Amino acid sequence: YNIIKEEEQNRELYRFLSLSIDELALKDKVDSLYIINFLARLTVLLGFKPELKNEFICFDLINGEFLNNYPNHKNYLSKEESSYFHSAYSQEVNLTKQNKKILIQSFIRYYSIQLQNNINLKTLPIIESVFS
Repeated sequence: YNIIKEEEQNRELYRFLSLSIDELALKDKVDSLYIINFLARLTVLLGFKPELKNEFICFDLINGEFLNNYPNHKNYLSKEESSYFHSAYSQEVNLTKQNKKILIQSFIRYYSIQLQNNINLKTLPIIESVFS
């Protein structure tokens, strides 16, 4: 499967992925913050990092926006999920293990929608097995 489709060479993306893989290979144990930071930084390089707002009630997964009103579709994060998602970009990730799991699930949903990827990724079970 092609998860990321680029029209042209993207050296910055390649460098980021290569360095991340090298860094991951050197770690004895991978913590959830590493995965969360990776997922947040990757949205920047792929061009769909959301604009951060201080006040919001939800995060629209289709338009990549923190909103003060609920959208007219079901692809959004709740206020609680949105606050976790927001924290990943503000470097204030101080979440419980369960909340980190919810955050990673939110990122997977966001990536799936933004990349228009309908394949059933095994990402979350793999990530969970790494942390257990």
